Amino acid sequence: MTSTTLSLEKVEAGNNYGTPHGLDLEFQYYPVFLQRERFLTPISLAGAIWSNALDLGRYLITELDQGIAPSGPRVVSAENLGGYLGTPGPDISRHFLRSGLDGGQI
Repeated sequence: MTSTTLSLEKVEAGNNYGTPHGLDLEFQYYPVFLQRERFLTPISLAGAIWSNALDLGRYLITELDQGIAPSGPRVVSAENLGGYLGTPGPDISRHFLRSGLDGGQI
């Protein structure tokens, strides 16, 4: 992951980032200046990590290959990944049945 960083300064200097957006009282999205993100860094999700689509793809491949990076070496053990990819989530089939998304009739 060559472009992933914790540094907002590096993100700004690189000028290759998605513009953050906010939601106003009329439920309309609007662009937010990147500097506003600095205020949220201490409480931000994902540890305030900034990344791009290529690095995210590499991360996902590593997860799916149980810790083996796309370039070949193992970078984390399968045990340390925690096995959460194979853990089933809650049964949501009843929601699909009510919505008709299962292909049947409501």
